[in-house]
Amino acid sequence: RELLATRHEAAVLFTNTWTREGTLTISPDSKVFAFADQNDPEHLLVCELTTGRELAQFPARTDISDPQGLDFTPDGRTLVFSADERGTLVLVDTAQWREIGRLTGHRRNVSA
Repeated sequence: RELLATRHEAAVLFTNTWTREGTLTISPDSKVFAFADQNDPEHLLVCELTTGRELAQFPARTDISDPQGLDFTPDGRTLVFSADERGTLVLVDTAQWREIGRLTGHRRNVSA
């Protein structure tokens, strides 16, 4: 996000996965990123930005052609992502990488 404001390269990201289009988000402190892997449509992965080390993995099943809605809250304390094609949103505490809640009732996948 600072990259857009300052136009300076903050990091170069190399992975051994094929990130699904529109499924990558970086935490506000630029230390962590979350994404959906094109080759594993069953999970959402969370990794350290500097090392690529996996921090967490969460079940998230959506059609591979659908965008996977995901983002961090502005304070970085919560990751929110669409977990299924019914639009269930999962809330994750980023201090311990554990699920803290779900929002249901949407009619389909939430992409933004």
